[in-house]
Amino acid sequence: MSKELTEALETVAEASNELVKAIANLQSCLQEISKSEQSSPEWMTLTEASPKVGLSIRQMRDRINDGRWKHGKHYINVSDGMAPRYRVNCRAIDNVQALPPEKRRYR
Repeated sequence: MSKELTEALETVAEASNELVKAIANLQSCLQEISKSEQSSPEWMTLTEASPKVGLSIRQMRDRINDGRWKHGKHYINVSDGMAPRYRVNCRAIDNVQALPPEKRRYR
């Protein structure tokens, strides 16, 4: 093999090793993010959650008021004693909506 070819192969091997290290680092970062997301629910206002869960604010309020969503699991009330202000857990709502309607448990 020529000297130039050998040098090129060494350069490719070094780059490949760096790429493997970068991928391993990225995977560990993604695992940490996944763990932190699973440990604490992200509570969002109805306005923020509406496009994420695919329901209107009115539909979300109806599910809260008729008992289809459970307090503490799907929503919390963060009002100051006046009109109710809700925050919802999008992950828990997505889990409910992923089920076929006949398998969803209400009340």
